[in-house]
Amino acid sequence: SPDHSYFNRLIVNPDDELLSLKNVCLSSVLPILQNMNLAVSGSTSIDHYQVVSERLPKQPKVCNVLMSIIGCSYSDVSFKAYA
Repeated sequence: SPDHSYFNRLIVNPDDELLSLKNVCLSSVLPILQNMNLAVSGSTSIDHYQVVSERLPKQPKVCNVLMSIIGCSYSDVSFKAYA
């Protein structure tokens, strides 16, 4: 289910999360977190840099965190929290 995807679990725990992992997510640490999934299946780092450059707007006083997960497929996620 979408609630159990890796991307969504980074942001917030699903309702049926293990008790030991409750509130072990980015929204617990950064409550004003906004997220944007910019995953591009099969992309290279250079390809994905271009996607992020085009789709992630530059904003003052915003801290962007880019997380890249590489395994059997690529999944690149971007988070931002306002300073």
